Amino acid sequence: MIQLVRPTEERKEQALEFKQEFFDHGEFVINGSELFDKTDDYTEWCRAIDANTKEETVNPDWVVTDTFHGSRGMDTRTFCWMHVSATIKRKGKRGL
Repeated sequence: MIQLVRPTEERKEQALEFKQEFFDHGEFVINGSELFDKTDDYTEWCRAIDANTKEETVNPDWVVTDTFHGSRGMDTRTFCWMHVSATIKRKGKRGL
C-alpha cells in the first residue's frame, strides 16, 4: 500500500536520502517534487510548499498545489513524490 505524507521536518532524512539516490544515478531532475531537486534547504522548501497550498500565499507565478512523499506501507522509505495541482493552470502560471 502507498502512503502519501506531507513533507515535515520528521521526514527530512528520508527526503534527503531519496534526493541523493536520484543524484547518485545521474538524474538531477525529480519530477513532481516542487523543485526539491533545486533546493539546498529542506526547511525552507517545506515552508514554500506549505505556502503553495493556499490561494492567499501561493507563489504568484504558480497555481495552488500540494506535494506528498510516497512511501511504502511496509516502511517509511520515500520512493516517489506526488504533486497535485488544485487549480487549472492559467496562462503564465506554473503547476510544478
